[in-house]
Amino acid sequence: ESLGIPAPRRLHPEEATGAVVVKPREDAGAARGVSFCRDAESLRRALANCCRFGTPMVQELIPGDTQAMRTVVLLFDYRSRLVTHFTTQKLEQYPGSGGVTAMSISTDEPALVETVLPFFESLRWRGPAEVELKVDARDGIAKVIEVNPRLPGYVAFPITCGLHLPR
Repeated sequence: ESLGIPAPRRLHPEEATGAVVVKPREDAGAARGVSFCRDAESLRRALANCCRFGTPMVQELIPGDTQAMRTVVLLFDYRSRLVTHFTTQKLEQYPGSGGVTAMSISTDEPALVETVLPFFESLRWRGPAEVELKVDARDGIAKVIEVNPRLPGYVAFPITCGLHLPR
């Protein structure tokens, strides 16, 4: 937020009303520990379940379907300069409620790259990273859902498209 990067609002459990997402603060992989809640009882159950995967975090739910999901894969050199990037739009994910990319298309969305760059610049990041964003159905703005400090599991996709990120 301090860098001007759009993201879901974090909430304290007691202030959560309406649709929210509960997830571990650190990625457990394949959407483990992630729950979508619409009432106090489902929020209570989700918080208890999430504790198995780490400390829970509550965020506002960004509305939109799987096709609203975008990914940005970035590669920075040893001087923290952006070397290359690759963007995609998810078509299918597993599990369907949120998880790993099962099918996507490559896109050309430099605005997404520009949106997330301040985060990496502030850290003087070196190496690979992946950012997941979701285009908010309410305002059309892509909001950061998570940042992963690694190449994605679907790294074969950009390689197939001609961008050999590991090399």
